[in-house]
Amino acid sequence: MKKLILTMMASFFVSLVALDASELPVDNEALVFTELTYPEHLPIVKRTDWGWKPITKDFKTHTIQYLTVHHGGTEFHSTDDSLKHVNNLQSWSRSEKQWIDIPYHFMIDPSGTIYETRPVNIPGDTNTEYDPTSHLLIEVMGNFETQILPNKQLDSLVVLL
Repeated sequence: MKKLILTMMASFFVSLVALDASELPVDNEALVFTELTYPEHLPIVKRTDWGWKPITKDFKTHTIQYLTVHHGGTEFHSTDDSLKHVNNLQSWSRSEKQWIDIPYHFMIDPSGTIYETRPVNIPGDTNTEYDPTSHLLIEVMGNFETQILPNKQLDSLVVLL
């Protein structure tokens, strides 16, 4: 199955979120996930607001150089429960895949709501063939081999980028 992947240079994003992961300590005990500040026009649900469970495994940090956009690969509709989906993905990612967290840094549902997921200073994970280190990973919920990307979802993606 093909994955929708859009990769672009993203050095500007690091300054947008005011986070340079290269300056953060690698020791998990010393690493603090700073709450990022977003422009008011971005409909972002922060990790603390959707029930994110903190990372308990060792991890490495990275500096973002690219933006990569994936689709979820499974159909997702505007009537589906986005919050439940995000929580289920976190559970599945940790238990079934043995990843440290949700593979993506942000997820966007069909209504255009953006969910802050994995901390941006920690590399994501992927079922694809590339190394996601240095990539900021964004998932648009749905399977865009069989569905059409909703305008609200696309609009939020453009504003986030």
